[in-house]
Amino acid sequence: MESHRALIARRFGEDPSKAFQEVDELEYPIFVHSYYVQKSIDLEQELEREKKTIEKMSAQTALTQKEKKEFELLKAKEAQRKKRAESKKRSSASKLHRKKKKK
Repeated sequence: MESHRALIARRFGEDPSKAFQEVDELEYPIFVHSYYVQKSIDLEQELEREKKTIEKMSAQTALTQKEKKEFELLKAKEAQRKKRAESKKRSSASKLHRKKKKK
């Protein structure tokens, strides 16, 4: 109801109750039709704005997903690198231990 009142006030510059009271009964269907045409135009414009907003957000989300995949890949590589380093460390410690036993 508020959006209808706001639309009428914006279009006609007055209180909605006055706008409807001053309309002749024979012109009332034309007046109402005009109101609904204006309302549909406003809704179409709002829909276009929403579509553009959704497109922008989708583009940002796609970029974020790409970055997330890259981050996961880098994390996996880092984990492998640490695993290899730990393995080399254990291997060299084992070799040192074997050399000490031989002596």
